[in-house]
Amino acid sequence: SKLGLWAARAVAAWRKLRPDGHCLAAFAEILPKQAEELRRSVTQLGLGDCNSQVWTVDVQKVGLPELLGSLGSPVDYLDMDIEGAELPAIMQARSFLKDRVRRIHIGTHSRHIHHSLEQALRQDGWHIVWSFPNHAYVQTPYGRVAFLNGVLAAVSRDRRW
Repeated sequence: SKLGLWAARAVAAWRKLRPDGHCLAAFAEILPKQAEELRRSVTQLGLGDCNSQVWTVDVQKVGLPELLGSLGSPVDYLDMDIEGAELPAIMQARSFLKDRVRRIHIGTHSRHIHHSLEQALRQDGWHIVWSFPNHAYVQTPYGRVAFLNGVLAAVSRDRRW
């Protein structure tokens, strides 16, 4: 299964930057069957030595501040692929994200969502690292890439980080 694969890759990158750093990997999955699959695959993904949590939850109903606030500490990297619900989820959590999240990576599922989120993040002072809209061929540093889903990545400009 590919569930959690991107999280595992993010943790691997984190370990290169901070080999002795504390690792907490948290997953939110709306479908109970897939959430259970994630729980079973945590070790296979190389996250066995991380403090891992899997929530079976609808992020849109609960909200990012309530969900991520339970972690208690700043979030180094937030990866979201919530199949079209990313716009309301981010828009409702802008203040929280600005205060508590260092890096964010969002899979976008329409051009309207992509451009609206990019504009909101820029307004909130985020540095946009990647902005590749969905259903597009885009020239990247790695060559020309076809994007079915969009990719929006941003880093906080907050000096605390």
